[in-house]
Amino acid sequence: MINVTVSRMANGGWSYTWAVGTPNYQIWLDGLLLTTVAVEAYECVLPGYETVPPDLEIINSGEVAENSLYPPRYLIQWRGLVNAVAYVLQEYDGAAWDDLITVMETGEGYYNWLSPAKVDGATVQYRVLAVDVQGNGGTPLAFSVVVCRNPQSPAIGVDFNSTGDIVVSEA
Repeated sequence: MINVTVSRMANGGWSYTWAVGTPNYQIWLDGLLLTTVAVEAYECVLPGYETVPPDLEIINSGEVAENSLYPPRYLIQWRGLVNAVAYVLQEYDGAAWDDLITVMETGEGYYNWLSPAKVDGATVQYRVLAVDVQGNGGTPLAFSVVVCRNPQSPAIGVDFNSTGDIVVSEA
């Protein structure tokens, strides 16, 4: 990420300037690419930023994004079961399943878990087990995964193995 100087413009917008680098530069806001510019300056006039400048991430197009604002994460969502009193989210470490969290909930609602930051290119396996009142874990539940990775999202592969566990990896 590039070090930027921000100043107020007469029209109420914000002027972003930075040291000379290798054009082009990508301008990102909240994980969305706003534009690409060829010069070391950008003028931003967006509604909602009248008193405070937007927290833009400016990346030299020839460099890999550091991703300090948007580290790679996985959002896992599953639907609960009627007889479950808890759900155990597990991650496979290559030799065994490790419990990450236990969600003490009942009912058929929808549940979410957002992973801590992950290393790019990592392959990760997860599963969710429903636990009954006696503490027995059942068959892993089906669930969905959303890979939250901005900017410059890598190609991500999501597959299910033969036991229904999900495998998330860089494609």
